[in-house]
Amino acid sequence: MSPNLTPEEELAAYLGPRRAPSAPPQKLGLVVGGSLSKGLDVKLDRRTVIEGLAVGRYVVVRGQSGRRFFSIVTDVELDSLNPLIEKSPPDASDPFLARVYQGTAVFGRIHISPMLVLDEGEQEPRPVKTIPA
Repeated sequence: MSPNLTPEEELAAYLGPRRAPSAPPQKLGLVVGGSLSKGLDVKLDRRTVIEGLAVGRYVVVRGQSGRRFFSIVTDVELDSLNPLIEKSPPDASDPFLARVYQGTAVFGRIHISPMLVLDEGEQEPRPVKTIPA
């Protein structure tokens, strides 16, 4: 470490400057269930394009206490409120019906596994030992 550089400056000199975030964080959905050992289920927001998500993608869950849970997507699925929709799907050619069904009766869901947690005001993440509320 150079005596005239802070650790952040030395890291920037070695790796190059950090890129500014290109866009504000996008809300993907809402955690609706799960456990620490089995992972968390997230019901996707109706505006989230499910094709843009993939297994292995990293996501951040923001807890109510200000903690950030760094997680990895382990599964992507389509779900529905009514199992009969699979047997007799609605007419997708009607744009109005498609918008009504999308995100309400039929929706995307991802399964994520929390890996690290960063407490509010802390600099170092640590292994996860709880789940977000």
